[in-house]
Amino acid sequence: MEHVELAGRASTRRDLERRLAGAYYTPSVIAERLAADAVAAGRAPGTVGDPFCGDGRLVVAWLHAAARAGALDRLRRIWLRDRDPAAVRAARTAVTEALGALGCGGAVAVTAEAGDTFTEAAALRGRLDVVVTNPPWELLKPDARDGLTGAAASEHRGRLRAYAAGLGRAFPGAVSARGKAMMGAAVNLARAGALAAAAAARPGGVVALVLPAAIFSDQASAPFRTELFARLSVAELDAYPAEARLFAGVDQPFVTLTAVAGAPTRGLRLRRRSRELGILDARYLWVEGDPSAPLALGVAADHAALVAGWSARHPPLSALEADPARRLWLGRELDETRIAASFTDDPAGVPLLRGRHVLPFRIVRGAPERVDPRRRPLPATVRASRLAWRDVSRPTQRRRMHVALVPPGDVTGNSLGVACFGAGRPGDLELLVAILNGMVLELQVRARLATAHVSRGVLRSCAVASACFDDEGWRATLLARVAERLRDERVGPRLEVAVARAHGVTREELACVLDAFPKLDPADRAAHLAAELWA
Repeated sequence: MEHVELAGRASTRRDLERRLAGAYYTPSVIAERLAADAVAAGRAPGTVGDPFCGDGRLVVAWLHAAARAGALDRLRRIWLRDRDPAAVRAARTAVTEALGALGCGGAVAVTAEAGDTFTEAAALRGRLDVVVTNPPWELLKPDARDGLTGAAASEHRGRLRAYAAGLGRAFPGAVSARGKAMMGAAVNLARAGALAAAAAARPGGVVALVLPAAIFSDQASAPFRTELFARLSVAELDAYPAEARLFAGVDQPFVTLTAVAGAPTRGLRLRRRSRELGILDARYLWVEGDPSAPLALGVAADHAALVAGWSARHPPLSALEADPARRLWLGRELDETRIAASFTDDPAGVPLLRGRHVLPFRIVRGAPERVDPRRRPLPATVRASRLAWRDVSRPTQRRRMHVALVPPGDVTGNSLGVACFGAGRPGDLELLVAILNGMVLELQVRARLATAHVSRGVLRSCAVASACFDDEGWRATLLARVAERLRDERVGPRLEVAVARAHGVTREELACVLDAFPKLDPADRAAHLAAELWA
C-alpha cells in the first residue's frame, strides 16, 4: 500500500495518528492467557513480533509463558513496531528488562521501530515465527465532525479518504461487505490489523490476536472472515462479554484467538466466557462450508443450533427487500447532529421520536420536541406508516428488541432504525412488528450481535417464516393476536406463541428459547408454555 504522507494541518495529523494508534492496551489477565495459548500452539520460535506493540505487554507476557514452558532456547530476535514513538521506547525497555530477568538478554536481539504497519505491511510478510498483537479497533471514517470547517474539513476528509482507499487495496478483506470503503466510507482497522498480522507470520507460524467480537459476527465483516479463515488455521477462539469491562474506556465484547498461518480453518473450538472470565460453554464450530458466515458468539450451543435450523428452513428478512410485491425498506430518517437548532415551539412542527420513546408495541411520548421542516429537511417517509426499533440495546437488558408502529406525521432520529413497505397488503407492517418483537427473532439477534447496536445488517440476516405473510390462516391468526396485544399487553404470550408456531417452533423448542432470557419472570415463562396455547 502506498504511504500516505501526514503533512499539513496539525489537527488533521493528530486526528489521523490517534485513530491509527491502538490506544486500548490489553489487560494483563488477557495478555497472560493469550500468551499461554500462543506458546502451546507452536514449537520454540526464532523470531517473535508485535506489529502494533503499544507498551510491549503482549510480548512480555509471551516471554514469561515461553520461559515456563521451556520454549526460549531457539529465540534469537524480537521485533516491535508502533506508530507512537513513546510507546515503542516503553516496549523496548519492558521487553529488554524481561529478557534480562529471564537470563537470555544477551542471546536475543530487540528491534523496535516507530512506523505504520498498515502502510509498510509488504515488508513484514512472512518474517515472524510468532505474531502476538492487539491491533487498533478504530473505525477509520472520513468525517466532517471533528471541529473543522471549510478548507480544513475538506483537507481532513481527503486525507482520511486516501488512507482508507489504500487500506482497501492492501487488505480487501477489511472492506465492508457492501463495498463502501473504497468510496471513502468507514474502514475497520481491526480487520486490516488482523490481516496484516496474519501476513507477517511465516507458514506454520503462530498468530495470536485480540480483536473486537463484532468482526466475527456482523454481516459487514463477511469478506474479512473469508480471507482470515483462508490464511489462518484458527484453533481456539475465546469470546468475552462487554460486561467483563476489562478494557478501560471500551464497552464492547471482544475475542482472543490463536492460529497457525499458511493453512485454512476447517473448524475451531469456541469458548464463551462469563463476566467473571470463567467458561460458560465450549463447542466446536465448522466453518469450512461457509467461512464468511457469522459466528453465533452470543448464545449457548443449543440456542445456536436452533438459530441455524431456522436459517436453513426460512428466508432471511432481506428477502422482503428483494420482493417486488413488498419492497421492504430499512433505514434511518433524521440525523440528530445539532438538531436543537431546528427545534420550534410551533405546534405545526413535526414531533421527534428518539430511542427512549420506543417500547415493544408502543410509543411513550414525553414533552414533545418539534422539528421545523423549514430549518431541517424531512424525509418522505415521514408521511407514511412505518415501524421503528431502538438502535441502542444492551445484551444485559431483559429484551433487546423494542419495536413499535410509528404513525404518519412523526419523524424519527438516528437513535432509531425505521422500516416500511413500498408495496404489499394491509396488515404487513403489523405482522412485521409482531415478528421483530418476538423471541424467535430476538434469539437470532442475540446470537449475531456483538455490540450494543441493533444493526440493519443483523436484522436482514434473521430468518422470517414466509407463512407469516403468505399463509392465509397464519396471517389471520397473527393479525388478530396483534390487535389484541395493541389493546392489552397482558395477552403478549398468545402473540409470542403464535409467531413461534408460524415459524415451526415446537413447545419444547420454545422452552429452550426461553432459557436464553435469564431475566424473564417465571410467571411469564409459564404463560408462554401454557398447554392451551399449544393445543
